[in-house]
Amino acid sequence: MPSAFLTRCRLDPSVAVMLSMDPDYPIHPGWRSTLAKLTNLQPAALDMLGNSSGPWPLHPNARTCACLACLDMAESPADQYREDLWNQSTLTTCVSHGLPLVEVPAVGWGWADLPAAHRRRRRTFMETPMVSKQALVESWSRVEQAYQTAVVFAELTCWAEATHNQRILECLRYRPHGSRPVWMDLLTLLCASWLPHAAPSVATLGIPAHQMGDNANSRLGGKNRSILLEAPTFDLFRAIANPAERRACILIAWDAIRPIDSMQMIPRNPHSTFGWLQAVKLMPDSAWTWLEMRATGWADNWQSRVLEWRRERVRTTRIREAHWRRKMG
Repeated sequence: MPSAFLTRCRLDPSVAVMLSMDPDYPIHPGWRSTLAKLTNLQPAALDMLGNSSGPWPLHPNARTCACLACLDMAESPADQYREDLWNQSTLTTCVSHGLPLVEVPAVGWGWADLPAAHRRRRRTFMETPMVSKQALVESWSRVEQAYQTAVVFAELTCWAEATHNQRILECLRYRPHGSRPVWMDLLTLLCASWLPHAAPSVATLGIPAHQMGDNANSRLGGKNRSILLEAPTFDLFRAIANPAERRACILIAWDAIRPIDSMQMIPRNPHSTFGWLQAVKLMPDSAWTWLEMRATGWADNWQSRVLEWRRERVRTTRIREAHWRRKMG
């Protein structure tokens, strides 16, 4: 499509550049009118085209996930489609089937630009999704039910907060004022390792593998993250293609943000081996320092939460120091 603007019509090179940067959700104000001239369609017919269903879509190169059950429902690969909700960074499970989304090589931005040989090798996944779907169903079934339910609540809450959907928030008994920047900062914090070497993200500190059965940790994020070369921004989270990594971040962020009196999907016992407070205890000092700095810009009603987290971290540090002194004699 971008080349058509440049070689066939030369109507607006700036639109072609914008489409090359993000063909799904171009931000150029005049791209619809230019496309209408190219296709002989009325601009009004293109009103809904290119509108993202959420404010935090994945970066273009990260839009490679899909629901295998949705793909399997199509009669042929030609009938398969890519759902806009799969492009949203805060949704990592299918709203129709409840299965976790997975990375699919033949779905995503840039697929048509790949060499034909690459497309032939990758299309097998699209032609036989039922094979991988069954393995996914079995793997996801081994994740504890409490975690599966928590993922649903976490993603619904994050989605509703991002889209300002008050109806869903009220149904979830979720009314904290000013939580949108808190969500963004926690997701940014949790998606990095903050260590001077490749390591799993901070989020995985709150989701130990032994709690979830064979291979289930891969469904909640366990891959190494690269070293931070500069202070992270929310774009770091939106650039994660692997849904499992984002799922872990959303789950632990929700555990930190949710109302105290909400459904206790994840235990809030400070001695628990999983959840947000466990991540607070174990996260590197650089991560905690960054979080405290960011929290100074949060609404006043969130400061009590930060104080609670700080007390838990200090208490844990003192316990470790006392244990070390006893061990050393």
